[in-house]
Amino acid sequence: MCPSRNSPTLALCSWDRPIMSGKKQHYLPAALIGGFGRLGPDRRARNAVVVYRTQDGSEVLESSASGIGYSKRMYRLKQPAPGMDPDRVEHVWRIVEPYLPKAIERAASGCETEQDRRVLVEHAAALGVRHPGFEASNNAVRTARGLPPLHGDLVHAARIHQLLHNQRALRMHRWRFLHSPPQARRFILNDRGYGQVFVVDDAGRQHGGTFLPLHPRLALLGWIAPSAGGFDHRYLRPNWVRSLNAVTWAHSRRFVVAHPDDAAMLRGQRSPARAQPFTASAFLGSEQSLFDDT
Repeated sequence: MCPSRNSPTLALCSWDRPIMSGKKQHYLPAALIGGFGRLGPDRRARNAVVVYRTQDGSEVLESSASGIGYSKRMYRLKQPAPGMDPDRVEHVWRIVEPYLPKAIERAASGCETEQDRRVLVEHAAALGVRHPGFEASNNAVRTARGLPPLHGDLVHAARIHQLLHNQRALRMHRWRFLHSPPQARRFILNDRGYGQVFVVDDAGRQHGGTFLPLHPRLALLGWIAPSAGGFDHRYLRPNWVRSLNAVTWAHSRRFVVAHPDDAAMLRGQRSPARAQPFTASAFLGSEQSLFDDT
């Protein structure tokens, strides 16, 4: 039975309210990273111990969750308008981050609220625009369209513009919580916070979606479906957890994080990992495909 489904109201923080922002500005929330690790005596996820491996290295290293996934002053405005907080962009991420751990915790128990679902979709919308690779990818698109590249504070303006676009688009997606059963491996998390997965149905049609690991035993899958919106929960077959972890590895840019007990599994990941369309049924006790919309 789920506990009370009431949760604190999501308070959109004021642009003008000062919020302390340090030099270490995380592009992947430290509490999200720590959820994949081993909690210490203080039980704070950002201080949890995780292991990680870089995309170009074979060594598995240990770190606190707050010790990775950041760049110094990455979002700080270089020429803010008079009276504007130079960390105004960093404050945008703070709208959702305080609510993320509890939303994930409730979703892992199948007890999430509508507000929790909103928080998770907003989290998904921010992942790509927060990443250090946003400037290069955004400028590649602009170059292809015959537009000049953006640099400096204009990159941050583009981040916010893209964030608003992502929020509108993802609210129309179909969403599915994917649970890794106890007999399966844990999920792993990459520096981007997501990957792309593709499935071929019996008619040879290819379906694709965005896969977001949220917790060692929980991930979220979103895709465009005829029935826009909606959430459900499914338990994956163990071989699908392994395959989706391979997708996570293949789509990393900087590093992949795992629970300390999974160091050997992380060490064994290889590139290019399997990123081909899957065809087998995905769920325990069912022949349905990953993107089945019933």
